[in-house]
Amino acid sequence: MLTRSFCRILLLLSVLLTAGKPGLAQELLSPDDALKNLLSSAVGNCKLEKADLLHTVLCAKRIRFGLNARYAGFGFEKDGQWSGYEVDIARRIAAKLGVDAIFVAVTGANRIGALAETRVDVVLSTLGHTTQRDSQVTFVRPHYYASMTEIMGERDIRAVDWGGLTGRTVCVTVGSYQNAGLIGKGLRLMLFDGSAKLQAALESGACELAAHDDSYFAGLYSKPEFAKQFDTKFRFAPVPWGAAVPKDNAKDLALALSLIFQIMHRDGELLELAQANNINAQFLEDQRKTWTQDICNRSIGNSNPQCILPPLDTVLKPTWFSGFVKEIETFTSNLTGVDISLPWLTTVSGWTLFKTGVLYTIILLVGGLTATLLIACLVGWALSSPSRILRWPTSLIVVAAQSTPFVLALVIGLVLVTAFLSYSVGLSLAVCIFVIGLMNGANAGQSISESVISICGSSPERSLGLYVEALRRSRIQLQAFLVNASKALPAASFIGAPELLTSMTDISSFSGSRLATYIFLMLFYMGIVFVVVWLCGKAGEWMARRGSKSEIVRE
Repeated sequence: MLTRSFCRILLLLSVLLTAGKPGLAQELLSPDDALKNLLSSAVGNCKLEKADLLHTVLCAKRIRFGLNARYAGFGFEKDGQWSGYEVDIARRIAAKLGVDAIFVAVTGANRIGALAETRVDVVLSTLGHTTQRDSQVTFVRPHYYASMTEIMGERDIRAVDWGGLTGRTVCVTVGSYQNAGLIGKGLRLMLFDGSAKLQAALESGACELAAHDDSYFAGLYSKPEFAKQFDTKFRFAPVPWGAAVPKDNAKDLALALSLIFQIMHRDGELLELAQANNINAQFLEDQRKTWTQDICNRSIGNSNPQCILPPLDTVLKPTWFSGFVKEIETFTSNLTGVDISLPWLTTVSGWTLFKTGVLYTIILLVGGLTATLLIACLVGWALSSPSRILRWPTSLIVVAAQSTPFVLALVIGLVLVTAFLSYSVGLSLAVCIFVIGLMNGANAGQSISESVISICGSSPERSLGLYVEALRRSRIQLQAFLVNASKALPAASFIGAPELLTSMTDISSFSGSRLATYIFLMLFYMGIVFVVVWLCGKAGEWMARRGSKSEIVRE
């Protein structure tokens, strides 16, 4: 009797203590009860102007999910019909909230931007949770899946570690967290705006190597023809996947989703959905064991370090002057109202790529202008030569150069050279310099030859002074083609030459900042053209003065 009374007293005391400590009462709640309480409190006056996104969702009776529409097994849309693991999760979430699910197709490049632009409420699109992305969105925990980055490629490529890939071009999707790491290993990146385009490039032969989540390639390997052509080289960087909501004004929505994911892990719903979509479920089996534990099966389990997984650490090392650059970014953003980011100045990886790109661009510029001058002089001499053996082949070369698109000429040049030599950075630069010189020098050389012929007519007499005078007379055309050669520099990135456009594209592949990057590139290349125009003008004035002096002397 005394024992029973004592127990009642203890129970009463615990209730009184709990009532006096709301936080403790919250801790004792199950995720089911916590979710019920949260949804009850969120429903209210739907005319509120400033309310949490959860309130907006419940009042609108619909929730918009950003989903990948071309990721087999996870998110796929055809003729308006959606299917996949993430699609099924979205439907379950909407059902638990009592609202309709609206699906919006997003890609790796625009999924985070879709949240910022309020086009979607939740991104559920194979988004790896990294420390770098933590500053852009709020990730919901627990995570609903996990994967590793896989390097794969054609079977005849032998590579079991990074050493076998140095200098190779690897195809990736824009905005992928692993891009910075790939660049740091000495790989060149070819960017694709979405997984579907990456797959098409692999199947068409445009890509020999690719990097993506192993979960994505697992779906492709199920196709016999694909598995016959490609295989896995190695994997690295395990990363958990999380649903994401906007950074601001979505605290309650994030909490509601966290509680829902706890319940779905604990009850095996996520495991069931993964198995139904034939994707690897080992991670979900482990997570179910975690969330059935008493310490995790509570309303605060989603913030317990013993229950949740940490994000992959992808924070890039800042430059020593990054603080000053950040101040400039903030000032510019406040002044213009547009978010400005200068990742090539704030991170060591970006700064290294930027300096390398500028160096190679200068090499290309000097080499291209020099090649244009030399080939122009050579073509001018050959076309004006009395010898048909020189004139006819040179004429054919000039016609071919004038008729071939510049980018195609670059590709043809690279294919011809790599048929005999192994691809390298130096080789790609040499090909670009030669093609720039040939395409512009051939045209300029034709002008020089016309000047030579106009001076000496049909006379077979040729002298150095004659060619100098021809150069002076055709200086306007020569200047035009030198300027044109300077404009051709960005096209070198098409064959992987590491000039500034290639470097800045690599930077944007992991920074997610593209507007400021390409505006800067436009201004940079405009500056190069301006300098070349100015130098050509000065050189033209000097040649004109020399010509005038020569005429005075002759008189």
